[in-house]
Amino acid sequence: MAKKKISVIREEIGAIPMFRTKFQKESGYFNIGLRGNINRMSTGYAFPYIQKHWRQDWTYEDTEILNFQGNRVWQINKIAKEPGSWSQTVFQVDDTPRYESYGTWVHSDGASRWVSKSTPRPLPRREFSVRNDYDILLGLNKILVMPWGWVMEEMNEKIKNKNIYLGSEYGVARYQKIKDYQFKPAYDYWKNTKTYWQEVRKIWRNVITKNNIFCLNEKIDSKPTYIHFFSQAETYSNHKEIQKSRQEIKDITEQFLNRDCNIKKLLSLGSSRVLRSAF
Repeated sequence: MAKKKISVIREEIGAIPMFRTKFQKESGYFNIGLRGNINRMSTGYAFPYIQKHWRQDWTYEDTEILNFQGNRVWQINKIAKEPGSWSQTVFQVDDTPRYESYGTWVHSDGASRWVSKSTPRPLPRREFSVRNDYDILLGLNKILVMPWGWVMEEMNEKIKNKNIYLGSEYGVARYQKIKDYQFKPAYDYWKNTKTYWQEVRKIWRNVITKNNIFCLNEKIDSKPTYIHFFSQAETYSNHKEIQKSRQEIKDITEQFLNRDCNIKKLLSLGSSRVLRSAF
């Protein structure tokens, strides 16, 4: 069944005003998308510096969970439908996959709360850029929505080789409503590039839906995915040649899909399904 997605622009600088255009239902599936662009002050850049940020998709009573296996391998796991549950799928800043979990919302006076199941996820950039002594974060997310904004708590265990515990970390991110801040540069960036990023999402949605397991190369031409996609987005913003951009997206995505890795990982994970083309 197709899952309808609704993109919601989320602009943030420590605090976030949030917007939702509409809510859709089809074939029993509800799906909401949240997207971030940051207005950021950063040394060496003129203010504001615009950075497209992470995305999250929410699906009602999801039965397919994107599970990170370690070593840049992802697999779709089937689960029983849990009545009233919502899954949260988190994507990188360039709309490539990161992790997914699911849980149930509890609504009460003053706040709404969602606590996820504990699921594996890749190391974040703040970790893999400075250390390589563990492989997976086994993480649990808690989201608290209140009248002034929302808070996300992360409780993560650091795991090596799936069964060696190294330590834990706890993080808190607060997203608070603010007034009288100039978000125009972030809106302008999204206006100029949203068609490009829509094509990126289509391609990666095909990768995920057509394969129950896939592997990704770490870098192509010594560059990670986000460098390639951000550069292409800037080119599209300047020239608006969507046909050319669509082909560039397909080409670089195909290069990042590691088919040699796929064969080895399929065997190690007990699967015989071969990685299909995303296109």
